Parts: sequence; structure tokens; C-alpha cells
Amino acid sequence: MNILSSSKAFFGFDKKITAGASGAGDAVMRYLKNLINREDLVKDISARYQQAQRLPSGEREAAYVRTYFDYEGFIVKNKPLITKREFTKEGLREEVKRNVNIQELAAPFRLIFLPDSEQALYLYGFGINDLASAMIRNLGLAQCNKIIKTITANTLLEDMVAVQETGIDPGVIYKRMPKGTTVEDVVPIIKNLYQMLYDSNKDFLGEREAASIVRRTYDFIAKRYDYDLVSRFLVVTPPGILEIERLGVLSREELEKKVIVRTKESDEKREKLEQTVAELEKANKELESTKAAVLNLLEDGRALDEQLKKERDRAQAIISSMDEGLFVVDKEYKVVLMNKAAEKLLGIPAIDAVGKDLTGLVSIFKDGKELPQNERPVGKTLQSGEQIAYGLGDNVQAVARSGTKFFIALSTVPLLGSGGTVTGAMVIFRNINEEKKLDDAKTGFISIASHQLRTPLTSMRWFSEMLLAGDAGALNEEQKHFVERVYQGTDRMIDLVNLLLQIARVEGGRIKIEPVRIDFKTLTNGVALTLKAILDKKMQTVEVTADADPLPLILMDQEVVWQVVQNLLSNASRYSPEKAVIKVSISTKGSMLEYAVKDSGIGIPKDQQAGIFEKFFRAENALKTVPEGSGLGLSLVKSLVEEWNGKVWFESEENKGATFYFTVPRSGMKKRAGEVGLKV
Repeated sequence: MNILSSSKAFFGFDKKITAGASGAGDAVMRYLKNLINREDLVKDISARYQQAQRLPSGEREAAYVRTYFDYEGFIVKNKPLITKREFTKEGLREEVKRNVNIQELAAPFRLIFLPDSEQALYLYGFGINDLASAMIRNLGLAQCNKIIKTITANTLLEDMVAVQETGIDPGVIYKRMPKGTTVEDVVPIIKNLYQMLYDSNKDFLGEREAASIVRRTYDFIAKRYDYDLVSRFLVVTPPGILEIERLGVLSREELEKKVIVRTKESDEKREKLEQTVAELEKANKELESTKAAVLNLLEDGRALDEQLKKERDRAQAIISSMDEGLFVVDKEYKVVLMNKAAEKLLGIPAIDAVGKDLTGLVSIFKDGKELPQNERPVGKTLQSGEQIAYGLGDNVQAVARSGTKFFIALSTVPLLGSGGTVTGAMVIFRNINEEKKLDDAKTGFISIASHQLRTPLTSMRWFSEMLLAGDAGALNEEQKHFVERVYQGTDRMIDLVNLLLQIARVEGGRIKIEPVRIDFKTLTNGVALTLKAILDKKMQTVEVTADADPLPLILMDQEVVWQVVQNLLSNASRYSPEKAVIKVSISTKGSMLEYAVKDSGIGIPKDQQAGIFEKFFRAENALKTVPEGSGLGLSLVKSLVEEWNGKVWFESEENKGATFYFTVPRSGMKKRAGEVGLKV
């Protein structure tokens, strides 16, 4: 499980929105819309909200949060008659809290309305918990607690921070804090704690990996929240990391302040000039006196222009010294600004780029396919006004003028004009080829290590079978018991190695795809038949229903689909009680087929749902109920479903079972001549 996902799992963020949370989110949106008299001015925001309602629950949460900030920004910037009345940001949030039960909101949405100190602590908790989780894996829980105790000694947080196996819970810290504790009291300590955790991780993981943990935490926050919350998080991050993001936020805030101050100064000087001229004309003073007064005012204007020029030059110097590439484009996708780093990364001089369409200058590929303009991050930002960030796992590449492709991490930010309209976008990107090579090397290592383990494990299982069969002489009961334990453990290890090999093959794009026409109902019955012994042992049954008979035949690789269905049915059986009925429903929805497996088992705790598809992750109740298990099955399911461009998600409540869904494009899979099959 990656470090960011462990943080999200602990705090309950990025989870699927339940029906209640979605309903509360809709209530907030309806209330905000009712505060706006001119609905024609928020058509774009309303359209994005309607799109968010149709998203799968896993994506809907982030879309709701971003849509809230769109509505909030519009309401705060406008006055009656456009809105019902005038609001500040804080006043609007208090109004929402009085009219909507925010306790029913999904946790990421609810964070917006928390008291200031609690909000800050939970926000900072993201980064702290990510780094703490990495420390636990490298140093162990006891050593991690010792370091935390040293860091917090003689501070406000002394004896308040306890590290558990799952990380650090900011809720516990908040409850232990004295009344009246402010953000200003906490920030210096949190900042020091964050720095120490980062330094500890850097010692064991290396600077690149430690920095990537911080960056992934930032990407998670930046995708959801506004500049205020993002800049608050940046305050506690270690120096030397996220400098360009910090610069972007601080430059925006500084620029907004300077624009307000300069506008006020200009207005005051203009009013003063007009008043002076009027007084001079009225009084009919001496020509020299009038001339002197006007010249003085003009001199003030020149001084103001000079000051603005200095500020502009300072901003230009900062942009030129950045290591990351930077573009600014206008609404028509034309390049307005390009820094030196972007010139170097792409091999394109700024003089050849400014005024040109960015699409013609730079090709962008994702998963090996070139993206058209409307699917590019910049295009999406210009169309919807959303911030977009792509990182290591997104497989995004840019093409330099020389034709060389290189992997990039990038983020896009909308530039807003009056009334909140998008007037352009800023793009920041960097070359992550080295990070990509490191990630590929990690995958390769897992594959090689797994291959090396198979031979000795197979020998151990073979010799155990021979001993149990009496080939080396009769065994007494105690000896037989010991050998059986060895045989069972070896068998589990072989299963684990096979799963690791399958995941490595899928992630490396090495598996062959040989599509045949598949009836998903028939295939499900076939999988259930192979699991008959397991199902009969617990007196369980599998019921399969479909909304069409026959179902449309879809060109799919049978090994791949079989593995996905087998894993989901096996999990449903493993965690359901005796005599349970496992329900499989298959339905056609437009261009997709939707497949669902519903069980009546132990369910998944809410605070652990976000990590369910991560490698080696198992929920606490699953570990207690069925201690054996690798935590790799659902990770493999996710990789395989995404291999055929489908989506996988689930809905669950603890002790009320779980329903796992996946979708299949009716267009099916394309044949691919890979190196190996999925089966090991």
C-alpha cells in the first residue's frame, strides 16, 4: 500500500460516499443555489454539479467538494441583486452549518466546516500520518513512538501524540488539547514534528522517496480544496519540497494583496488629482502653482509605475529561476508565457512558442496514447475551471521538439477573471524519468524475487507430500502434525508468490490478451462450479441474475475475466457466514456491462475503506476473522479491470456485508501479443 493511501485510509477520506453523505451533499448544493438570484450566471457551475451527481461514488466526493468551492467563490464575490444578500466566506459557511446537518457529509466535505483549530489539525494530520506510516514500516512501532515522544517533549503536544499500527489519529490529539488552543499555538510544533518525521524517513528511504510522500499528500489535498486550505498545508511542509507549489500559492496571495493596495492607491491619487484640478480651476490660482501641483501628481504616478515595474521584474526573476517548466496559456490555448526550464525540457525557445497554440507545440501521451486537446489537462482546466494533477502512477508523457518522449508530473491551475470566469491556465511540469525507472525497477525486482522463490517452495511442498505419504518411513502423530503445518504454510507461500507474479505481469503490461466471446452469466456459473467444494463446506449458494437473456457476448480474455470473478466470489464466501447466499447481478448500462457481487459478511470499516485495493492491505476485522490471507487479491482485481478500461468500486458497512462492482466496455478487449499468460 502506498503511503498516501494509508493516510487516506486512516482518516476516512477519499472513501465512497454513502447514500446519506451524498444526500447531505445535495442538500448543501441546493441551499447554495437558493442564495443566487441570477441562475444564468452559474450555468457552468450547475452543469458541473449535475455531472458530479452521475459520477461513481468514488469520484463524486472530490467533485462535490470542488463544486462547493465554485459556488462559494461566486456567492462571496457578488452582492444583491445577484445574490440574496452579501456574504463573507466565513459567514457563508456558518449559514450552511445552521441550515444543513454537516455531520451527515462525507468526511472530506465536512472538513470545510470544522472549527479553525480542528480543521488545521486534521489537514496537517494528512502529511504527519503519511510520514509516520512510512516510519512504522521502516523502524517499527516502538522506535517510532520513541522518536515522536522526543519531538513533542516540553511542547503543547507532549503526551498527546501516540502512534498506533494505523498511524496517528488527529482526532485524539484534538480531544486532548486544552480549551482555547489556537492554530498559532499548534503550527510551530506541527511544523517541527513534520520536519523531524521527514528527516527520519529521508535517512531510511532516501531524499527522493521521502519527498515523494510529501508530494503525494499535497496532490491529494490540492485536488479537493481551495487556496486557503492548500496554503495552510504548505505552511508546515519541510523547506526544499513543493517550492513551486508554495510559490504559486504565495505569489497569488501576494499579487491579490498588491492589486488591492495598488488599485486603492490609484483611485486615491486619481481622486486627489481630480479634486486638485477642480480646486485650481475654481480658485483661478497662478499658472505656476497649478503647473507645480500637476507635476507633483505626475511624479507620484511615475513613481507608482516604477514600483509596479520592479514587482513585475521580481516575479519574472522568480519564474526564470524555477527548475520546473511553466506555461501560461489564454482561453484560446495560446501560449502567453514560458519560462527557461520549459524551454530546456522541451527544446523549444520561448520566442517560437509565445502566441502559438500549445497543442501544436507539445504532444501529450497517457498510457501510450496521444491525448486530443479536449482530454488534455490544460483543456479540461480551461473548460471546467478545475485543478488537475498527474503524478508517477498516471503514465503521462510529453514529447520534446527532438521527438524524445519523457514521463512528467504536472499540475494545471485555472486563471480567473472578474465574476469567476476562466481566462486562462497555468501549467507546471517536471521530468520524472528517473522516478519512473525506479518504480519499474521495483516492479521488476518483485517479479524476479518471486520467480526465485517458486523453485525452493515447490521442492518443499513436494518433499512434504512425500513425507506425509510415508515415502521416507512412517511418521508418528506429532511428526505428521508438524509436516502438515509445513505443507500448509508452503502452499500459502506458493499462492502468495503466484499472486505477486500475476500482479507484476499485469503492471508491466506483459500478459497476452486473446479475446473470445464471453457470456458473463455462463462464465460465473463455471467459476462457482470450481468453488463448489469451498461453498459446500459452509453450505453457501451463489445466485446469478441478469437483466437480459441472453446477455450480449463480449470479446474478452477468458483467463483475465475468470481471475477477477473467482477472486470476488472467493472473498464473498470467505467472509460470509454459513448458509449465506452470495448474489451476483449482471446488467447492461449503455455502452457498459455492470457486474456486482453482494455478500452478507463482515463488511469493511469506514475508516479503512480507502486502502482496500492497495497491495497487502487487509482490514482489521478481516485479519481477526480469517487470519490467513495475502491482501493481494483485490489489488490484482483492480489491475485487471483497469487493463480492459473498466472501473471497480464497492459499497459496504461493517457487519452488513459488502457489494463489489466492476464495469466492462461492451466493445471488449483488443488482442495483444504479450510475453506470458496470466496464469503462473
